[in-house]
Amino acid sequence: MTTSPAALSLSLADIAALARVQRPVVTTWRSRSRATAHSFPESVDTTGGQERFAVDDVVAWLTATGRGNNPDAATEAVLHAEPDGPAESRRRHADTLTALLTLSAARGERLSGLSRGELIDAADAEDPDDECLYREIAAIEDDDVAAWLSLADRTADAAWNAAAAVERLITDPNRPLGADRAPTALIAPAKDVVAALVVELAASQGQDGNTPVLADRTPGGSDAVPSVLERAEGAVHPVVRLEADKSDAGRLLRRRLSAQHRAWTTWHRTGTAATLHLLQLASTVDARGAFHVLADILLELTDADRGLVLGPASLLVDAVNAKDTSRRADLLRTGRVRCIVRLPTGLLPARSREALALWVLGPATSWPNSEDQFTLVVDLAGRQLDDVVIGDLVSDVAATVAGAHGERDQFAARAFRFGRLVPTRTLVATSGALITGHRSLPATSHSTDYALDVDRLLDAVRTPLPGLDAIDVAVADGDVPSAPMATVDALMAAGRLRCLAGTRLAVDADAEAGTRVIGAHDIGREDGRRHVDLIAFTRAHPAARLTEPGDVVFTTTPQPAAAVDVEGGAVVAFPERILRIDAADPGGLNPAVLAADIAAQHAGDRRWQQWRVHRVSDADSAALAATLARVEAARQETQQRLADLRELTRALIAGVSAGSLNLNPDPNPERTN
Repeated sequence: MTTSPAALSLSLADIAALARVQRPVVTTWRSRSRATAHSFPESVDTTGGQERFAVDDVVAWLTATGRGNNPDAATEAVLHAEPDGPAESRRRHADTLTALLTLSAARGERLSGLSRGELIDAADAEDPDDECLYREIAAIEDDDVAAWLSLADRTADAAWNAAAAVERLITDPNRPLGADRAPTALIAPAKDVVAALVVELAASQGQDGNTPVLADRTPGGSDAVPSVLERAEGAVHPVVRLEADKSDAGRLLRRRLSAQHRAWTTWHRTGTAATLHLLQLASTVDARGAFHVLADILLELTDADRGLVLGPASLLVDAVNAKDTSRRADLLRTGRVRCIVRLPTGLLPARSREALALWVLGPATSWPNSEDQFTLVVDLAGRQLDDVVIGDLVSDVAATVAGAHGERDQFAARAFRFGRLVPTRTLVATSGALITGHRSLPATSHSTDYALDVDRLLDAVRTPLPGLDAIDVAVADGDVPSAPMATVDALMAAGRLRCLAGTRLAVDADAEAGTRVIGAHDIGREDGRRHVDLIAFTRAHPAARLTEPGDVVFTTTPQPAAAVDVEGGAVVAFPERILRIDAADPGGLNPAVLAADIAAQHAGDRRWQQWRVHRVSDADSAALAATLARVEAARQETQQRLADLRELTRALIAGVSAGSLNLNPDPNPERTN
């Protein structure tokens, strides 16, 4: 039987999230309200060392006192609340609630007012084979039906609709279901990569007019599936075929898809329909089991099929033990592993130091000589997965898969943006990592490969810098008065600026990836950035604030310096501080101008409150921001161009030294002196 929905409660952290305040604020409310007419509610339970408070008591107190910044706290309270009791009880509660919300989303109507018989009939009609929600709903006791239906409708209202409520409960890492998903949950760029590749691979399959079927082969479902379906609308068949997974995680994925009105069936091969296989391997997966699953997929793969495997780089590309090396070599020997991609670290929030990798599966080349088989190897370690990088990666992968049945020489002549062609036999024979930690020349004796690498790099450095031709300037009218200056202190008093203190770090800032750290030595730095694990940081500093896009991080020592954090989401290390401009009423302040004014202060002047800064008109501020964005894009392109020039130097030296390249050859070799 399920847990009753009646006894819902909130932790102090939940109350802070509900009221939209920092966690210490709630403690202050609690202490200062003692012996007043509206004292803070008494706790009703203690779970895992955390006090918990009845939802109705908290809502009543917030309403009576007017505390917090959320006028909809009474409505949204159910989104933050959980039942009292052990973790397993809270998980069963979440399963039941998401099942009811999924049924509500599928029916397109509220559930309140249904009798238990009507509810069971509706669940049976929606899930006749008990694959996602029938079991959870049938377990509700007669006396609890009304309360459960009321809770489901209230939760849907709080999240705007039932489908959004299901997504909220599943993805919130502070809720039981979200915590279960955390080890395999992906950040948005990782989902974007998978979705973009699925769309491209599906397009290569559907050229004969047959739309391929997406088959998620991941036990419990890949975290990327919802994003893939949203982006691949029309590119894949709307039926998502899933592994016959009877686990709670598998049922949860089916509920998630059903709530989004995505059709699905249990996986099985149907005739000769083109299939796009998707497999996400968890970080904790056993290597032997993972390679066994991959072997099964490769055996099933037809020339019309494609596959995309996302998993830990430690398994797919890094050095493994002798037995696993042999197993991996057997998979590569099939020739159906067309591309191997090492992705940057930080794509798994729960494992920020771990790197992921991709295998793209497709038909083996039709070339008669097995010695001519090539695999595209791509190293994206250290790169940011923005739209440009993802687009170029997709282009490289598409060319590789499409070239499987073309002429070998045409395939070898393709200039790749990131990838390099490596003989498949070389990968099969490799006892170490399949991808080294740096870009290198093609591991092949073909002279054309050196020339291709040089041509690719020359194309990259010859490309004009983006956006600079759109910048135009004109001399301002001589009688236009300059904008007045003001002190930082006066701007703070007027509410135009806020100063936020940095955090005294209690965790090591030596992670390879994760949340950026900005300190005195990091301001304006292009490389060697420090990072912290976000989960460890949040546990150590629950009240700390991260930067927002446009924040100005500044220091007074050893001399005034500042930088604009364009991205946001960074940790500022004490004693550095943040100046945050009021977005609603900036009062003529511009982040770039503010940072420049700070940097122009006299060395040794630590009286930052008295620093005088410029203000500009709204029109000038907007134009400056747009122009600086173009300049920043050109600067980043220049940084990449410098890296390409260094690589070009190595390629030229290696090609000439190997006797494979002739530089500036004589166009008339038969000419005599």
